[in-house]
Amino acid sequence: MKQIMRLSILAVCAVMLVCCKKTKEQPVDIVGDWKLESINGVPASSLATDETGGLDIYVSFAEDNTFEIFQRLHDGKSYCRYSGTYTIVNLTTVTGKYSDGNSWGAEYTVSVDNGSLVMTGGGDECIYTSVSIPEDVRASSLEVKSSSEAGVPAPFL
Repeated sequence: MKQIMRLSILAVCAVMLVCCKKTKEQPVDIVGDWKLESINGVPASSLATDETGGLDIYVSFAEDNTFEIFQRLHDGKSYCRYSGTYTIVNLTTVTGKYSDGNSWGAEYTVSVDNGSLVMTGGGDECIYTSVSIPEDVRASSLEVKSSSEAGVPAPFL
């Protein structure tokens, strides 16, 4: 009887260990293509307006921790292309460096929900929607080698 009782207790402990095993939290998944929709609740189309419209920015985060930013130029026909690497720290914080070694202007707390990416940092909340970056945006982009290159807008992130 004692042996059956011991085996029962051991079985219950084993089940509890398996059931109570803590699952490892995964970092937020930001991989994909995104279009800036708003900053602090103001539509991107209403910000930095010029003769060709407001802010028009796409961001692509790849699985290999590289990123591309496509930022429309004032001529309305072409985009600057910035690239670099990003890192997710503490599960929900993203930092990045441009290909010239300069860091993003801030680190961002990020969340993804229902096709939206929310990036909060540097005093701003930026909301992006999941999209496919149009081929004409990629084709018309001019690669910027330095984030401080003359004649191009400062990179968005």
